[in-house]
Amino acid sequence: MMKKTALVMAVCLGLTISFPGAVRAANGSTIKVVSMDELEKDYPELGNSGKPDLNGSQTVDSGKVKKADKSAEKNNKKKKEIKNRKKKDNSQKIRNVDKVNNLGPDISVGLINGKVLVPITGLVDFKAVDLSGNELETYDAGTILTVTRDGSNIYINENDYSGPIILKAQDDKDSGAAFIVKGNKYRGSIKLLPSPQNAGVTVVNVLPMEEYLYGVVPSESVPTWKPNALRAQAVAARTYALKHKNGFKSRGYDVTDTTESQVYNGYSAETKATNDAVDSTAGEIITYNGQPIDAVFSASAGGYTENSENVWGQVIPYLRGVKEEDTPEVKQAWTSKVSLDTLQKNLGIGNLQEIRLSRLTSGPMFTGDRGVSGRVKRIIFVGSNGQKTITGDNFRRLFGLKSTMFDFDLEGNTLMIYGYGWGHGLGMSQWGAEAMAEKHDKDDDDYYKDILSHYYTDTEITKIY
Repeated sequence: MMKKTALVMAVCLGLTISFPGAVRAANGSTIKVVSMDELEKDYPELGNSGKPDLNGSQTVDSGKVKKADKSAEKNNKKKKEIKNRKKKDNSQKIRNVDKVNNLGPDISVGLINGKVLVPITGLVDFKAVDLSGNELETYDAGTILTVTRDGSNIYINENDYSGPIILKAQDDKDSGAAFIVKGNKYRGSIKLLPSPQNAGVTVVNVLPMEEYLYGVVPSESVPTWKPNALRAQAVAARTYALKHKNGFKSRGYDVTDTTESQVYNGYSAETKATNDAVDSTAGEIITYNGQPIDAVFSASAGGYTENSENVWGQVIPYLRGVKEEDTPEVKQAWTSKVSLDTLQKNLGIGNLQEIRLSRLTSGPMFTGDRGVSGRVKRIIFVGSNGQKTITGDNFRRLFGLKSTMFDFDLEGNTLMIYGYGWGHGLGMSQWGAEAMAEKHDKDDDDYYKDILSHYYTDTEITKIY
């Protein structure tokens, strides 16, 4: 059973915090550190140590986590099967997938959303066509276009056309970089349309899924990582893109080129190592019960990933908290600080007297105010004008923290925040995947499947094209 110690800070000038026991203020008065048992009288949700978490899926037994439905035993058996497996083709079909060719279905990526003037350079001989494929104009390689808009019309170098307009290579065999937009080179075609949201022009890159991934994997990872870490990233990115296709339909495209979806820097970002990772996993996605999962990932989970309900408020069976490799790169320790004046001003509760939060320990944790990984779910701030409960995610956003896996300490008039990880902590940790590949992959080209099965519970790898 974990020791139940609350982090409760009576804040005043010159206060020094220690755990557990009493705190002495600068004026010599003693401030009580409240125990978890005392807090549970007013805040019963905190009394969950050693009990199932929100979805009842885990219990504590002799300090180890066990699935209530004995799925831990099932997972161990599955891991042994994975290690001894032979390569097999899982040919399960996913509905509503438009198979174009071995490069997969086309995907449309929003590069610019509603800009008044857009310069575009053609790297090959190219042409402008309408949505029916009718040729409107041809251009030589090196031509720079200036694109603007007037009402529903698109102006290209002062020639107006009824939008949308598509720019594409004259020779379909030109499969490399064809255009420069925003300083980056891009494969595929460029779609120009009046922005649905303002008076500007929206620029969309349309290309096959696999070529899109060529620009995603190096943008979302480190090209010098181990091959299996890059393969895991490729499969996760492909799955995420397929799951979120049509996600920005109201804007005129499927996904963005930013962290709203996945970072995509086009042909300019491509490397041989990351392209190889995409090619060697072509058409593979992660499925749960035969359907693509929401393959979310973050840079670092700080040593332990989180259950979905503790971040999104919804139980997703394949997004369960798991322990990671214990390395500095995985833990990603960080510090931040907030002045008491700033804290009190933002909270609006008068002079701060207490902060109630369970002390962060190594996961798994089973307290009502922290998730299984130790990420903060909620904090109680007590002040001279009352108290306020704030979620860990809102606190993170309020003060620009890297994650919600953090603890507090007080140094003079400054609240020190010590944390781990970077991102929401759900699904695959990218640095965690690299640590697994570094430690375990050796000559096993399929080890990326073990990485993915570790981070996405009870899932399978399915080849869909």
